[in-house]
Amino acid sequence: MVLFEETGTDILNDHYMEFMAMATVCDVVKLTGENRVIVRLGLDRLAHTRNIGLSALIDEKGIDRGQLNEYHLGFLLGPCFNATGRIDDAGMALMMLIEKDPQKAAEYARQCSMLNDERKEMTAQQEIIAADIVEKFEIMPRVLVVELKECHESILGIIAGRLKDRFNRPAIVATVTSDGYKASGRSTENYNIFEELKKCSDLLVKFGGHPMAAGLTVKSGCLDELRTRLNENCTLEEKDMFRKVLLDLEVSFNLFDMRAVEELSMFAPFGQGNPSPLFGERDLRVLNMSYIGRDNKYLKLMCQNRFGHVFCATMFSNVSETIELLKDSFGGDQVRRAFTGQENGIVITAAYVPKINEFRETREIQMNIRHVKITKPGT
Repeated sequence: MVLFEETGTDILNDHYMEFMAMATVCDVVKLTGENRVIVRLGLDRLAHTRNIGLSALIDEKGIDRGQLNEYHLGFLLGPCFNATGRIDDAGMALMMLIEKDPQKAAEYARQCSMLNDERKEMTAQQEIIAADIVEKFEIMPRVLVVELKECHESILGIIAGRLKDRFNRPAIVATVTSDGYKASGRSTENYNIFEELKKCSDLLVKFGGHPMAAGLTVKSGCLDELRTRLNENCTLEEKDMFRKVLLDLEVSFNLFDMRAVEELSMFAPFGQGNPSPLFGERDLRVLNMSYIGRDNKYLKLMCQNRFGHVFCATMFSNVSETIELLKDSFGGDQVRRAFTGQENGIVITAAYVPKINEFRETREIQMNIRHVKITKPGT
């Protein structure tokens, strides 16, 4: 902002606004005040971008320009830029952005997308290995310190974040390098990982970060000692490691109409510091389930609430954890019956966001489930 003022550039009409919006969302900056304005204006600008490379990437990811939102910035476009620097050369993304030939720009966009797919595959494989290591601990540590022997340094932080979300506790993921262990940590709201690492600085070559995240290099042979010290110093209690989901309101999904959902969207863009309103409904019978998406990693459910209303719900996060929760709670046979459309006994409580799904000429309200909890009906 200061740079724009110093150079006398009109920020509201400058084409850099779309890049400022992407940087704001991808760096998980609080979407309040001027940051929210930047993203809102940037999204409007992005829908009509004159940048040939960025336009090619939007087409490569199959994004409807009329529906562009903060999700596309943070989870579809941004990661393609990030992947080039993580596992190849960030110059590729730059070349895409300055390319004037549409065909060459399209090829750069394809390569950036492919690199991101490669990064996602690497991350998925290493996440499975890391989670397996954690689940084999005889006693679950309050602070997770996991070594992945064959993990690319660039995805350590992503995996640490996944472990933190999955096990609801701080996580550090490390891999061996020439000067010790390269590691990255992600923390929870009630654990200042930077301050805790300062107490163990004698075990570290270097480190930096803030209360929620840190990058560090651990001295050779000191990773086990770091795990021990962090857990000995840890003051987290069991109650601190339960996932907390705060609802704005418990409301039956069938009370939402198009107008209400459209009015909620006026509070967008949503993100850090400006979360999407979250609602809850209990006693939802799951009539059937199916996997959706290119990699079959998302979930579609047909549900019926207490008032007999039948509707479609989707789930784009915590899918594998939810399936395991349903198997543990109701048994594998009941889950199998749900996936084959047979009568089953699965009943859930859902934390959800109502969304308008547009497909061809059809618009309908869908329940986007963010979290699932198992409760006894009527409680």
